[in-house]
Amino acid sequence: MLFAFYISLIPVINLETSFIGDSQSDRYGYLPSIFFIILFVYLLNKLFDRKILFAIITVLVVWFYAAVQVINTNWSIGNSIVYTILKTFQPATGDTYVINLPDNYNGTYMLRTGFSDGVSLFQKKNYTKQIKVLSYHPIQSINDSVRITQIGESTVQVELLALFNRFYFMEKLFVKNPNPQLYTISEYSNKSFVVQFNKLKPNDKLYYYSRGKLNRYTFDNKKIGA
Repeated sequence: MLFAFYISLIPVINLETSFIGDSQSDRYGYLPSIFFIILFVYLLNKLFDRKILFAIITVLVVWFYAAVQVINTNWSIGNSIVYTILKTFQPATGDTYVINLPDNYNGTYMLRTGFSDGVSLFQKKNYTKQIKVLSYHPIQSINDSVRITQIGESTVQVELLALFNRFYFMEKLFVKNPNPQLYTISEYSNKSFVVQFNKLKPNDKLYYYSRGKLNRYTFDNKKIGA
């Protein structure tokens, strides 16, 4: 069993792997956990009498059950947020820039991929080429908020306000490499970055995610030249 456990770990040895409590890495441990649990129960049976063995297994079952319920709740909340966003979102007639999107809710996938396809499905029109997502980040609560501050004519600073929220490292921050003809990114960190839009047209729209929904952002003309 120990040898089989080690062999089953080889395909996922360089990935985050756990058997419980993590919505994303649990799936990597499905096969290894079979051999681990068999070996674990065998060792318990050798070391303890039946009453103690029964008590230990009961505690483990309750622990596993509680962990699964927490993960199921995360999936349910994440799903409701995504459904609300996709159902109510109204893209621009021109290009739509989404400054930030939640990648996952406490480890449960949300809008990592397929956002433009989902919007196209709900709106019954193809918006694949018109929607441009600038960045992704995880959220831990539906009330996690983001602050957008205009610092120039067409430049804003994006800041995550929730304590433990972080933008991913630069290689994962963007859907694809930023198009310098459309916008440029600077002053980036795990908590914030600055984006300058270079070619906004009158029929383009800007949105940002905060507190469970996508919010429209409009530049303040009074700050032109700031």
